[in-house]
Amino acid sequence: MRLVGLRIVGGIGYLRRMSTRCGYCGAYVDKDKEAHIHDPKTCSACKRELPASQFPRWPSSADGRRHQCRDCIRGERGEQQVKRAEDRERSRQRRNEWFRKNGYTWVIHTPDGRYLTPLEAEHEQDQREQDAQGYDWEE
Repeated sequence: MRLVGLRIVGGIGYLRRMSTRCGYCGAYVDKDKEAHIHDPKTCSACKRELPASQFPRWPSSADGRRHQCRDCIRGERGEQQVKRAEDRERSRQRRNEWFRKNGYTWVIHTPDGRYLTPLEAEHEQDQREQDAQGYDWEE
């Protein structure tokens, strides 16, 4: 019995596979020895044939490169950022709706130790602005 492509790691019984099968040609590749690169390589997302240098390094892959080109990865990251922003906004709205439904109100803690609702704080700010403009409250 021949154990090709297996290494004992961390003691007896822990085996790690060192070789993997290439998805393009089907050959077994030892990832620890050399990269098994097919040039040009086809992007799995956009299906374009590009030079291998257009694919970022990816150690777990048989050829040491990712299966998607740099352009597709950039586009995917942009989409993910937009999706995360939308998810955050939905979560914020749900949380605020829950607070309103359960009787919570937002308060502002002033430096002099008072608690004001946002409406009271806005009214107080308007009064300060009118005082600064010289509005006479006695009239």
